[in-house]
Amino acid sequence: MTSLPVREQLRRGFKDMGSRSYSSAKNFALIGTMYSGTECCIEGFRAKSDLTNSVAAGCITGGALAYKAGESTLSILW
Repeated sequence: MTSLPVREQLRRGFKDMGSRSYSSAKNFALIGTMYSGTECCIEGFRAKSDLTNSVAAGCITGGALAYKAGESTLSILW
């Protein structure tokens, strides 16, 4: 990589940064969608809008993400 001209190094660096940013954005969108959907379902079920809904939605979303990551992550939680 260091043998390439500076302009080519910059081009490749920005291209790599763009693809990583897109990947991070997709993951953030997934987590946000899971959280807001879970919170909305809990709020509809409880017919209340309070802090408990947010906490429960965070716990459920975190548990779902930990489950998706595999058994080794779940063993840390317990």
